[in-house]
Amino acid sequence: MNGMRIYLAEDDQDDINFFGEALGEVSDASTLEVFGDGHDLLEHLKNGETLPEIIFLDINMPVMNGLECLKRIRENSRFDHIPVIMLTTTSARATIELAYNDGANLFVKKPYNYRDPRAMIQFVVSGQFAEHRANTGLSNFLYNVQ
Repeated sequence: MNGMRIYLAEDDQDDINFFGEALGEVSDASTLEVFGDGHDLLEHLKNGETLPEIIFLDINMPVMNGLECLKRIRENSRFDHIPVIMLTTTSARATIELAYNDGANLFVKKPYNYRDPRAMIQFVVSGQFAEHRANTGLSNFLYNVQ
């Protein structure tokens, strides 16, 4: 699999380590840049010359949460082509609908065991999720490990 530039906005170091290890097993040519909150991610996107192929956003972060960050990303047409995957511990329908309506491409519930992030990351970096969301609407917006 070709290397991708992936951004992860996440404030929990254990989740960052878990995600990085799983990504390394799925795509060792990919690069991961981590941001501690949505504000730092947005500043980097606005000022950066290169953009990521995929953004993973934790919903519960300090300074700027993932939902607010998602809104701001989707307000800028420069970022329209970048898929945004929401990561969260919540399964509240209102939060899921908000993320969907604000333009997220996939909603992944944490915590996941060691196998789950590898399967989820493989699903995302292979591009399968784009068709998944486009053809199934909100009913399959939630990622479920097979």
